[in-house]
Amino acid sequence: MDRLRTDSMKHAWLIGMLGTLLAANGGHTAPSGCASSSECFDSAQGRWFKGNTHAHAGMLLHGVVPHGDSSPASVAAWYRDHGYDFAVITDHNRFTDPAEAELERVQSRDFILIPGVEITSDYRFPGATQDGERAIHTTALNVHDAPPSDFANTPSRDILKAHIERTRAAGGITIVNPPNYHGEIKPADMLGLEGLHLFEVFNGEVEAHNDAAPGRLSTDQLWDALLTAGMHVYGVAADDAHYFKLPDLTTRYRGTFTLPGSGWIVVNARELSTPAIVGAIDQGRFYATTGVILKTLSYDRQHYRVEVDWPATDASLASTFVTEAARCVPANREHGLTVEFIGRGGRVLKTTHDDPAEFDIDPGDGYVRTRVTLVASLETRLDDAPCAHQFTAWTQPVFTGGGPPHT
Repeated sequence: MDRLRTDSMKHAWLIGMLGTLLAANGGHTAPSGCASSSECFDSAQGRWFKGNTHAHAGMLLHGVVPHGDSSPASVAAWYRDHGYDFAVITDHNRFTDPAEAELERVQSRDFILIPGVEITSDYRFPGATQDGERAIHTTALNVHDAPPSDFANTPSRDILKAHIERTRAAGGITIVNPPNYHGEIKPADMLGLEGLHLFEVFNGEVEAHNDAAPGRLSTDQLWDALLTAGMHVYGVAADDAHYFKLPDLTTRYRGTFTLPGSGWIVVNARELSTPAIVGAIDQGRFYATTGVILKTLSYDRQHYRVEVDWPATDASLASTFVTEAARCVPANREHGLTVEFIGRGGRVLKTTHDDPAEFDIDPGDGYVRTRVTLVASLETRLDDAPCAHQFTAWTQPVFTGGGPPHT
């Protein structure tokens, strides 16, 4: 899709191709001289694996209301057949065991399922008590069973703390699912909770409300609020898909149906296995994206570098599931690639259109992360005319002041 690039982007790509690093296939430990991945990272130390941590199979709410439309095996097969390396089926308070015979048949050396549950504390969903009216949802990643889902109608922070403790007891780690869903979770509810260092900076569900609105921070702003306050937390993207059948029909109603393919993570790990992938996610060795694919990523406390993989990005944007989920932006938005280096307080430290993009870090920056945005004019079935669509990749922060990887 060469037409997506401006001449300057083509030039930057050619320069970037000349400087491409050869990927190594070694073990996955922190680079030499680093105590943890919060201090430095180099994607050449592992391989990239594409995956989704939040999706639903079909179930009936209270035995009556359909929620989702496909079997667990069909959900897994969709991700396998669309180029994913791993997926997690996260039904509300219901455990899906990847070792079940039907699901084992979908998996191979090139595609795995990681066990998971979406712990759900509001009474609309199975397993939750009538008192649990707080709409707080988290992914319990890599658990061995469904954690208990009986929650009292207590403050959101208390419920969130219980989610984390129950997930840990079941052998897993917690991802806070759309924090702006129903406006239940505020930065103060997350700040300082032991064992919490993952949240969804992007969720493809209709009511996720990733963007800012009166009285509500965007998920990007929420992330910076937590980081600025000293919390070490990493941003995940997930599609939160519910509907996999009849895509030609349901895609036309994205305001009603939540479909697959709108957001995912790309994990840097030594191999495609559950321990390797979950361990890498736990340590922030991944980036989140809605369509932009990265070739290399490296950082330490002095320097940050990010490079786009243009052929892979073009292939990503060739998917109607990706492009039709991307939101339109004002026509006067600058087209092409923009890389923003973001630090303490959400301040944009540097904006560039270069690829690769690089930034020299000052210790006073507190932390540095990047937001890599591609704006391209496309015409999808949902557009009356060509529209400027925005695709974003979010990389994880490097912390300039030291300290443990998770606070």
